[in-house]
Amino acid sequence: MFSKLAAIAAVFFATATMAADPVIRFSDQYAEPAMGKVGVAFFTATTTKDDTITGVTSGCCEAVELHRNEMSNGVMRMRKVSRLPIEKENPLLVQRSKRSGLSLAPGTPEGTTITTSLGGGGGLAGDSLHVMLIGLKQPLNAGDIVPLTFTFEKAPPQTVEFTVKPREGKAPAADPHAHH
Repeated sequence: MFSKLAAIAAVFFATATMAADPVIRFSDQYAEPAMGKVGVAFFTATTTKDDTITGVTSGCCEAVELHRNEMSNGVMRMRKVSRLPIEKENPLLVQRSKRSGLSLAPGTPEGTTITTSLGGGGGLAGDSLHVMLIGLKQPLNAGDIVPLTFTFEKAPPQTVEFTVKPREGKAPAADPHAHH
């Protein structure tokens, strides 16, 4: 009887280990005030297995959206993104770039790692991502902590704390998200 239980336990443990959810790790996460009732957040995410971000929520605002900036016929447009893949071997960078434009990590295949350039170097970068905090319930002040809860296709939901930083080097210009 004992050996049957041990065998069942071993099979269960092996199956649970093989089917374990991906572990998503966040780093370099921070938020910034934009203008009015809008904020923006940036982060880096890595995973132990391929997964997909399927949503983000927060009690600090009415809505949280992932946005992609796309250049089309010389016009920059923002589009809501409902799903954002994270690949095991390639960190997902949703970070402010020090220069305008798309920036890929060295050795990363095109389209895998995406950075943003919001403000600092000439506006929104083409084909970039950022997290919008829409309808802020109170202003974002430097040093505040903003919790964002990410949901995934495979991994369990995860709440991540984002520290609010002042916008780099300048006061907010025109709000690029005023249409929300």
